Amino acid sequence: MTALSINPVKEIQKIALIGTGTITPGLAIMFAKAGHEVTLYGRSAASVADCQRRIDDALELDKALGLVIPADIHFIDSRIRRVCGTQPNDQIDRVKVADAVVGAHVVIESIVEEPAAKQAMFALLTDLTPAGTILATNTSSVPLGAIAAAIPHDRLGDFLGIHVFNPAHKVRGVEIVRNDAATADATVTQVLALMRSCGKEAVELRKATPSFVVNLVQSAIGFACFELLEKGDSADDIDLAIERQPAFFEAVTAPTILPNTSSPILRPIYMALEVAVQALVDARVADRQAIRQLLEATLAPHYRATGPLRTMDMGGLNVFRNIMTNTAKMLGKDRVPEELEALVSAGHLGAKGLSPDRPVVRGVYRWTPESLLACQLRRAEVLARETPGLVLRHGFD
Repeated sequence: MTALSINPVKEIQKIALIGTGTITPGLAIMFAKAGHEVTLYGRSAASVADCQRRIDDALELDKALGLVIPADIHFIDSRIRRVCGTQPNDQIDRVKVADAVVGAHVVIESIVEEPAAKQAMFALLTDLTPAGTILATNTSSVPLGAIAAAIPHDRLGDFLGIHVFNPAHKVRGVEIVRNDAATADATVTQVLALMRSCGKEAVELRKATPSFVVNLVQSAIGFACFELLEKGDSADDIDLAIERQPAFFEAVTAPTILPNTSSPILRPIYMALEVAVQALVDARVADRQAIRQLLEATLAPHYRATGPLRTMDMGGLNVFRNIMTNTAKMLGKDRVPEELEALVSAGHLGAKGLSPDRPVVRGVYRWTPESLLACQLRRAEVLARETPGLVLRHGFD
């Protein structure tokens, strides 16, 4: 296996990942595979162990698909240092966070999506890092301005959003989000270069907006899909309709030329897509070409593999309920769909609820470990075919 040739970002060598959420395993793999030194901090030994398990599972899946060999996995693992918090009740461990960020050039936070928790973490991070250390959040639902309220004025230039998508080491698209005018141009330039050196399709957003670009579009499509479910269309029919439209997101830059608009399923979904895109253009977040570039590098391969509803189920319906709540006003909606709210309230979150104690769960679909693995393999095959595989700075033949 021959590594792709990339331009390393020599100035950025050490990266600290704070939090062990859904996105963290892919981030750790992505940066480690590109040759960076990665430190992973979790609030407890158990959370770090669970994150490591997910890293191992992701790499085993890549090995099964022929994307990596054992030597690659060893190289990636050797670049990751793990730091476990030891405070009771999962409180922030100042000493351990300080250990995790020492010498880091970039710190990326991926803790719980709660404003107060993020504010507390960034207040600590600004105290523990010198000026010039890039401080980033991977949030998709907490406004950047709310987080920035905890950051001293003289450090606001170092702060921005880096919104990657799961699995982060495979999905090419990433949104680089300014905290409006406060983020320094140099910070944005460095982060764009870093992400592109890792093989990413990095797109700068001119300003922050609820859930940014990709999740706003995904939310709009989600509203349309649940409205179709409420009218009696089946989840399978909805997903298949989108899976069979390989050029679906061409409509972003050609809104007057919509294929198959006579389809009673596709037409409302195309209309929802256009509402979201026009809202982003009107808000001057990005132009249509940049929006399409992001969607082709993020949602498109997921939708071609698993459709919009299975994609939501695999990501967690509670996550999408929160995203849709945050974006409802911008999309002209009063509330999230009743069926989605009912599923989440009943604890039916989709595939993310699977565990050894819960071998069968439901969301929009019924899930077992076998059905989840089948979808993961299908998605991995599409991503491997349509996007670059693992980019190893120090690859192996």
